[in-house]
Amino acid sequence: MRKKGFTLMELLTVIAILGMLAGILLPTLNKARIRARMAKAKTEMNNLRVALMAYYTDFGGFPSNYDMHVKADHGKSNNALYKLLVHGYFSTDRIPRDPFDPANPYRYYSSHDGNMDGGDGTGVGEDVLADSWIMFSVGEDGSDNGANNFINAYTDYLNGGSDNIYITGP
Repeated sequence: MRKKGFTLMELLTVIAILGMLAGILLPTLNKARIRARMAKAKTEMNNLRVALMAYYTDFGGFPSNYDMHVKADHGKSNNALYKLLVHGYFSTDRIPRDPFDPANPYRYYSSHDGNMDGGDGTGVGEDVLADSWIMFSVGEDGSDNGANNFINAYTDYLNGGSDNIYITGP
């Protein structure tokens, strides 16, 4: 009488077939994950654009990185998007994070024209306002590709030479 069960050859065949299927599916799933992160980055950056436009309406300019080295707020982000958080343009208690670099917010660089908000012209206790800005996600490779200031980021954006995801304003 024959015992019921699988032979070693049958088990190895099933394992080999499952391995081939996994080898086919994993790259597809990885591409889907990257596309989902790209969609999230684009959506969040468009939401940040809306907040930046509201800031512009309220203050007459965009938040500038120019004065952030002075206003580091005891370990808080030195990204000018922090100003949107301080002024209540987010419903959360933190700046949205780049899905490709979750430890950091989106990169934001501004070009300022030297205008100050507050109106007294002294610049004391006032924010420097920007006339244009560029924001980006580091993209799939997780590198800013040398776009570490407004000019470099804008040049990279125009050349399209990286996988960074850019949005500019106004």
